[in-house]
Amino acid sequence: MKYIIFTGPTASGKDTIMDAAVTEFNKVQPKSLEKAWYYTTRKDIRPGEKSTDEPFLTEEEFDTKLAKGEILLPNKKEKYRVGYPMLDLKKPGTTVLAFNAENGRKFKAIIEEKGGEVLMVYIYTKPDEQIRRIMGREGLLFEEMAADKAAKDNVENDPEKHRDYDLVIENKEGELERTKEIVFGRIKEFIESDLNR
Repeated sequence: MKYIIFTGPTASGKDTIMDAAVTEFNKVQPKSLEKAWYYTTRKDIRPGEKSTDEPFLTEEEFDTKLAKGEILLPNKKEKYRVGYPMLDLKKPGTTVLAFNAENGRKFKAIIEEKGGEVLMVYIYTKPDEQIRRIMGREGLLFEEMAADKAAKDNVENDPEKHRDYDLVIENKEGELERTKEIVFGRIKEFIESDLNR
């Protein structure tokens, strides 16, 4: 079993790059990467989602599943909660997930204890660029609001704190394709590592 964990602050581009990796790798080799789905109490529906999709739970439903041990490593966000369903650790192939740094490391420990492999990818961007992206994505009118959100998000997201990751990369403005190329190259090495043993 192999897993790829993407971590990074809000608006770093991690979800864009993660989704692009799944699409690109599956074009070449169908089902080579599978994106793990998740449960969430988030209310806002994003492009491509429906409110009736399985991941959307009420707070009560989330609490019930959590109490039954059906949700793995839930986050501690104030606005909404996210947690992955218990994964099939014997499943072949490579599964892709996005975690915060704390849960990413916990998940890696769980998987490696069970004999699996984990590739950790940390993607970040400079604070001024992050603020601009947050404003555009969330429709915030004032830079101060976006700066406050970025500051709170970045308390645990300093790139220097993630030097233990397999890949730490800045997603610079205007260089998304370069960033994807580097990330995809590292993923390719990880997927193909079994062939070289």
